[in-house]
Amino acid sequence: MNDFYHVGGSVPLDSPSYIKREADNTLYSTLKNGQLCYVLNSRQMGKSSLWVHTQNKLKEEGIQCATISFNGLGNDLSEDNWYTIIFNELVKAFDLSTDAKAEAQILWDKSLDTSPLYSLTQFIEKILLKEVKQSIVICFDEIDSVISLNFSSDPFFSFIRSCYEKRYIKPIYQRLTFCILGVATTADFIPNNARSPFDIGKDIALEGFNKGEVRQLVQGLKDKVEDTERILDHILEWTGGQPFLTQKICQLICDSRTYFSSQLVNNTVNIDNTINIDNFIKSQIVNNWESNDSPQHLRTIRDRLLNNSPTTKRRLLELYQEILANGDVEYNGSPEQIKLRLTGLVVQTEGKLKVYNKIYRNIFDEQWTENELNEIHEIPPYIEQSESWLQSGRQSEHLLSGEQLHEAIKWGKDKTLKEQEKEFLRLSQLEQEKQQNIVRQQEASRQSEKILSSAFEKDQQQLLITEILNWTGNQPELTRIISNLVVKNKYTLEKSKEKGFVEQIIQKNIIENWQSNQASEHLTEIKETILETDGNIKERLKIYKDVLQTRVLTDNTPEKIALFQSQLVIKKDDYLEVANPIYKAVFNIQWVNQQLEELTNIDSNPEPVTVKSSLIMVIVFVLVTIFFIGSKIKNSDSPLPENIPVPENIPEICVEPIDGTPLDSQLKSLKDLEEQLGNTFPSKCQEKIAQLQQEKLNQQVRLNREFYNKALKEGADNRVKDGVIYLCQIKEIPNDIEYARDKLEEWFDNSYWRDDVIESFSQINNCPATGGTDLEQYLRESKNE
Repeated sequence: MNDFYHVGGSVPLDSPSYIKREADNTLYSTLKNGQLCYVLNSRQMGKSSLWVHTQNKLKEEGIQCATISFNGLGNDLSEDNWYTIIFNELVKAFDLSTDAKAEAQILWDKSLDTSPLYSLTQFIEKILLKEVKQSIVICFDEIDSVISLNFSSDPFFSFIRSCYEKRYIKPIYQRLTFCILGVATTADFIPNNARSPFDIGKDIALEGFNKGEVRQLVQGLKDKVEDTERILDHILEWTGGQPFLTQKICQLICDSRTYFSSQLVNNTVNIDNTINIDNFIKSQIVNNWESNDSPQHLRTIRDRLLNNSPTTKRRLLELYQEILANGDVEYNGSPEQIKLRLTGLVVQTEGKLKVYNKIYRNIFDEQWTENELNEIHEIPPYIEQSESWLQSGRQSEHLLSGEQLHEAIKWGKDKTLKEQEKEFLRLSQLEQEKQQNIVRQQEASRQSEKILSSAFEKDQQQLLITEILNWTGNQPELTRIISNLVVKNKYTLEKSKEKGFVEQIIQKNIIENWQSNQASEHLTEIKETILETDGNIKERLKIYKDVLQTRVLTDNTPEKIALFQSQLVIKKDDYLEVANPIYKAVFNIQWVNQQLEELTNIDSNPEPVTVKSSLIMVIVFVLVTIFFIGSKIKNSDSPLPENIPVPENIPEICVEPIDGTPLDSQLKSLKDLEEQLGNTFPSKCQEKIAQLQQEKLNQQVRLNREFYNKALKEGADNRVKDGVIYLCQIKEIPNDIEYARDKLEEWFDNSYWRDDVIESFSQINNCPATGGTDLEQYLRESKNE
């Protein structure tokens, strides 16, 4: 029975080892009903076999089918030749009359004067659908080959989409549908955001064999196996139901001269030459896996993982390393997760990604992954983009942004980079800031309009918005704060009708005593960014002082870039200028001189007494005093005079920060100490708690700003799904949560984005911006209120 199993290629119709799965019924019934389907999965999962058997059933129902496989066509064909192959395959697949074939050829010859895709559309509508009266299913196999063509495949997938949409205006198209097979995602089909996405049809899930489905395979094992059911369970434990591996191991058992036992010790079968199935799988598959990998399977998985750009390769390996370490990761549909899943190495199940099976886990283990990561550790993750940037004459569209830029900066932090690399990264940062500024400006105007619209008439509203934006320079946070202040002081404005009303509000509520005023958190964040210890602070301040006093040309020096990234200054006509009048008033010449003077005083002290040293001296003094007073008390029967103060015994945790300890842990330790000491809890420790709570608040503010800016960037790049995820990570600060909620409502109210927002919420357990509830539910409840 050595021919019972089938390893590699499509399983023939008459093969006894073809396993019927749930996908068989789903694909058949869906195509029979005329709905477009796609089966997108990793290699050797049985996609082609599924189509062969489904096609046979469809033909039995009188449905005409054609299969066009793009495998082996190569990616160096011209666009005309590629469409010509599709045309010829379709003509051959259907039983067209001689006249119809001649008419089709004449039509195609005219494509030289039009376009091949137009001629293909005309052939299907004018000839194929009129000549063939039955329903038609066209299957495109190995669709991933189309994505790697040297010309855009967007029009091809748009053509498929158009055939589907024409059903509503041309009933003849209701008899035509498509089946798409391959290693890809629908997002790969039409990556151009200017075109409508490929969001039609039904995704058919094709999973591995389960225990119930695989039972028919025992028929081929009866002469070789002691306990077929148990042996098959062992095989599934190793393969996870992966079709190719399951069939291959069964075939190897049949071809072996060995009798198989499922037990290694105390074998009850009295037959010589028995072998444990686990040892057999290790020897035939796992050990020396590259030489045993025939037909090729494991090397295909390895190559799909490693044959990527350095950046993608690193991301995939790090993601896989995380799965190995934790057993699984939450599935969020990120590009890296999808790409790793399509290698076949991992599988999505119950909302998580995990290693597909025990065989892969033993071959592609922690050591293998670490070795591969070490090989690419010294290769810059941006090498391809950098080369493209140079070849393009340093065009900005080839610069890095988003996560790629973040990874590149992180990678190069502790490395000695070439000047060319430094410039590439600096310019990437500048370009990203420029794009984010554009988004922020648009957001500021929209936000101000939304806040003021409920309180002012249109004409007055526009005048106020213009004045507010002149003061804030379109900075979203300042714009929001001031717009709310204007609404709050609406009646004062109506009463006074004075010019300069907005200026008065800003002077009183923003600029005066800015450290404790309405915008203190935002302005403190700007200040901390300017004075952060990375780089030359004095040089940065001197440049900023020049910007305040004169015109300063922009260039790629690190300190000017740092100023630009702090958002304190902007670029305008190749010059740097302060971003807005508020910053100019708060961080003025006097403020700069004060900061420079403090830095000079620190530099001029050759042996500065650090804060830490001072605290140590204070603690030592306190301890000595306590010891001295204690000795006096011990040696005297008289009570301690009332006019001698007893110093507080201050625990070290209240004075010194605990290096590397998270703020929450420090706060918990202090709270526990407070509970233990009760009324004797030192005031210094109370101050420390307040300080840590403020630090935690500031930390959350910074995180919220980061999440919000990322959300705006994702929205600007038409990736609203990812933007929603960022907005739902904003928490704790009421104003920030309100800001996130406004953006979510805006996206939800836009019919183009609504489905994306709803889909993202289906993956989010708790979103502070909506009070932890679903967005639709939240909006309904808020409207009812």
